[in-house]
Amino acid sequence: MQSMNIRDRGRLILWFFRWVCSNYERGYILGGDCNGIYLGKPLTHLVDTFVSVAGANYGSAICEMLPLAICNLNNGLSCRSHRLRELNSRKHRYEGKYSFSITTTNDEKVGGWCCGHKCASLPNNEAEFVYHGPGHDEVLYMVN
Repeated sequence: MQSMNIRDRGRLILWFFRWVCSNYERGYILGGDCNGIYLGKPLTHLVDTFVSVAGANYGSAICEMLPLAICNLNNGLSCRSHRLRELNSRKHRYEGKYSFSITTTNDEKVGGWCCGHKCASLPNNEAEFVYHGPGHDEVLYMVN
């Protein structure tokens, strides 16, 4: 469930991303250097609304239990990865004019807590909408 709606004049209206994609898209919007690759200038001024659905914005708690490649400390989903620390250290929202997160208290993929933060919370967002009960995939299906 990735979507990007674009207005005729080229202004990005809504970026809507989930789970792993959320962090990649946040990085693309932020721009700059990522692991020696220049991603371009920031796109913040082009994005009106960014919504993260069950995104591993602070990482995935699974990384604390399993040595998976996706949990690497460079650009992976470990809450201690260089890229996540870089994305989450910003004092101001950069994903767009408005940003929101949709999370669940029963997320079996992203998990609950990552380095002292709710794993799926989005730093500096306008609001967080929390479902109580449904799992990760159920939340994705509910908002699709």
